[in-house]
Amino acid sequence: KPAPLNPNQGRKTETFTIYGKPVGYYSIGKQPNWKRMNAYHQYKVHVGESAEKSGIIIPLSATKDFPVWIHTIAYFKNGVHSDPENVRKGIVDSLFYRIIKKGGGDKYCAGSHESPRYDKENPRVEVRIEYARV
Repeated sequence: KPAPLNPNQGRKTETFTIYGKPVGYYSIGKQPNWKRMNAYHQYKVHVGESAEKSGIIIPLSATKDFPVWIHTIAYFKNGVHSDPENVRKGIVDSLFYRIIKKGGGDKYCAGSHESPRYDKENPRVEVRIEYARV
């Protein structure tokens, strides 16, 4: 029996939760904010660990024939927070971080984020990953 064409084949939807303060995507600009960059890199590790604890195999791989959708709902402690779209972008980067081969990575990853929600006692991000075969 031949191996599956894609490591995600056979899985349709997976979910997991990232507990703690949601952190948005950060790219180094002309004047790097090292504190913010370090917090972002630590959060990426936390995202990967949270996904793996839920049984999700990372790095994810998305291709033209096997796209992936990632949907997020961020619950913040209060009104001072990252943009939910940037939180989703950081999560996507975390889940695809090891892909370097041509045709893989997050190029064929789509998805959405919901408007910010608030939970003072339990900030978190709920993540739903959907795999599809085109």
